[in-house]
Amino acid sequence: MTEQPIELTAEASNVAVASNHSASDSVPLIKIRPHRTSLYLELNEIWAYRELLFVLVWRDMKARYKQTALGIGWAILQPLSLALVFVIFFGIVVRVPSDGVPYSLFAYSGLLAWLFFAQAVATGCQSLSGHGPLINQIHFPRLILPLANIFVRLFDFLAAAVVLAGLMVFYGIRPGWLILLLPMLILQLAILAFGLSAALAALHMKYRDVGSLLPVVLQIWMFCSPIVYPASLIGGRWRRIYLLNPLVGIIESFRALLFGLTLDVRAVQISMLMTLVLTAASLWIFCALSKDMADVY
Repeated sequence: MTEQPIELTAEASNVAVASNHSASDSVPLIKIRPHRTSLYLELNEIWAYRELLFVLVWRDMKARYKQTALGIGWAILQPLSLALVFVIFFGIVVRVPSDGVPYSLFAYSGLLAWLFFAQAVATGCQSLSGHGPLINQIHFPRLILPLANIFVRLFDFLAAAVVLAGLMVFYGIRPGWLILLLPMLILQLAILAFGLSAALAALHMKYRDVGSLLPVVLQIWMFCSPIVYPASLIGGRWRRIYLLNPLVGIIESFRALLFGLTLDVRAVQISMLMTLVLTAASLWIFCALSKDMADVY
C-alpha cells in the first residue's frame, strides 16, 4: 500500500501559519531574566550608577522650578500657607494644646516633616510609571528612580526649614545639644519615605488603582499623626496602637529636639523598629516585582 502525499491548500496553510503566530505572540519563546534579584545587588548597582543618580536629581530639580515666578519659593509657600490655616482654625478657634510651644511653631514644624514625607511618597509612587520608556530601553537599577525623588524632596525640606529657623529666632527659642541628633531623625524619615515609595512605585506599575488610593490613605495618615495636635492627647490603651505609626515617634522627637521638650524614648524605639520593618517589607516587595517591570508597562 503506497502512502498518498498530503497536500495543504492555500487556505489551510494560512490557518496553520496564523495559529503558529498567535501561539508565539501569546507565549514568548525566550524570557531573559536575572539569575536572582536581591536588595544587595540593587544597592551595589546604585553605587555603580551614582552618576546617573546625580543626573536624575539635577534634571528633576531644574524641571521642577523651570519657568516659575517664585522658583524655590514654592517649597516654602506650601507649608507656610497650610500652617497659617491651621493656626487660625486649630490654634485660635479650637485652641488645640501645643505642649507649651507657640502654636505657629508647633504647626509649622509638624507640617515641615509631614509634607516632606507625604510628597516624597506621592511623587515616588509615580517615579517608575513616569519613566516607562527609559525602563524598557536601557538597564539600570530601578531603585535609582524613587531614590532620586527623595533627594529632590529633601532639597525642598531644607529650603522650608530656613523659615522654621527664622520663627525660632523670632520666638527666642534656642535648642539644646540634642539638636545634633536631628540629622539622624531626618535620615530615618527619608529611609521610611524611600522604602514606601519604592514599594508603591512597583505596585503602581502593575495596579494603577494604587495611584488613586494613595491620596486618600495619606489624608487619613495625616490625621492619625501628631501634625496639628500633640501626641500627649492620645492616652490609655489607644496610645499603644497609636505609637505603631512610625511618624508619631519621628514628629514628636523632631519637636523635642528643636524646642527642648521631653524626648519620649519609648516612642523613638517603637518608631525605629516600625521604620525598619516597613522599609524591609517594602524593599522586598520591590525586588519581587522588579523582574516584570518592563513587561507590565
